[in-house]
Amino acid sequence: MIGNIFGIIVVFLCFGFIIFIHELGHFLMARRVGVKVLEFALGFGPKLWSKKDEKTGTLYALRAFPFGGFVSMEGEEIKEGEKVNPDDPTNFQNKTRWERMQVIAAGPLMNYISAILIFIFVGFAFGVGEMYLKPKVGKVLDNSPASKIGLKEGDFITSINGTKVTDAMEMIDLIHKHPAKNIDVTYTRDGKEYSVSVETMVREFQIDDDKDANGLKVIEKDGKKYVQMGLLGFQPDTKSLDIRFKRVSAGAVFKDCFDKTWKFTISPFVAVAMICKGQVKSKEVIEGSSGPVGIGQMFFEMYNKGFPALIFFIAIINVLIGVFNLIPFPALDGSKILTLGIAAIIGKDFDPEKENMVHTIGFIILLAAVVFFTYNDILRLVKGISFFK
Repeated sequence: MIGNIFGIIVVFLCFGFIIFIHELGHFLMARRVGVKVLEFALGFGPKLWSKKDEKTGTLYALRAFPFGGFVSMEGEEIKEGEKVNPDDPTNFQNKTRWERMQVIAAGPLMNYISAILIFIFVGFAFGVGEMYLKPKVGKVLDNSPASKIGLKEGDFITSINGTKVTDAMEMIDLIHKHPAKNIDVTYTRDGKEYSVSVETMVREFQIDDDKDANGLKVIEKDGKKYVQMGLLGFQPDTKSLDIRFKRVSAGAVFKDCFDKTWKFTISPFVAVAMICKGQVKSKEVIEGSSGPVGIGQMFFEMYNKGFPALIFFIAIINVLIGVFNLIPFPALDGSKILTLGIAAIIGKDFDPEKENMVHTIGFIILLAAVVFFTYNDILRLVKGISFFK
């Protein structure tokens, strides 16, 4: 990364684009409803460049630290002892709750619009994009069929029973369909190919309906239905991500665009649900999460895969930034929207000074989380661990 200056510039441009799109939403809606914008900034910290629009009074600025940005509006933040002039029509606090809600929601909305347009462009220009796991062996369980035949972490599975596999889900599905049966496994290690035959383990999982079987063998016990699954006893390498593109019809491009937007919107909540159900460990989710540095590393790796992969990933991050900002946590747009919604129901605004204090506390907590994830990101970089292979 250090040796590829142009790649680093591209990473900063990617961050700048996503931040710009988000803040542009706030800015345009603020102007639309008549709120005075004091500053439109990309980045935080000391100003590197600034220019004031004398007509509108808005200061446009580029700041030193590029991982963020903001739109500062008249009356958005009320300091202790500060009073709002009720006769000032450009003050944020003097706008209706609906107008204030529109200004706040416009940022995440612009991220979503940007993502949808990019997904559509990529779909027509290069084919619909798909993130997938390569069929690479991760952790091998002790005393499992996989360990008995000598499979090791880092091996690549190339075929199951003569059927070529190109991603981990294909591999897993084929193994699952052969409970307590001998299967032929072909894999590569250090450029050499090996073929072995091994009998799978059997695991049974209860299902509610035959439709949930997904082609697996269904048995009944004590009036309950179960599926039998074949297992070899290893986990796919969750860090062996890659991206591919597939040409589809115009209708399928539009369908895929909205399917992907929805999929990445719910992905954080799916991860939380899996933790609560014990399907994954919280430690694994935290280790797989990233701060700004980690996202920058991902952009760099996608840049090395080519333009289609890079802009496709920009669309994904746009969705994730959009949904993250809609989470009702203090300092995020979602919290401010929720507060305005509650105020509309009870018919009374909250004290803006106290509300500001709550958002400040939330911002400090978020900043601490960024520092934590950035530390993990730097450790990952030092160890030379990639996100996408």
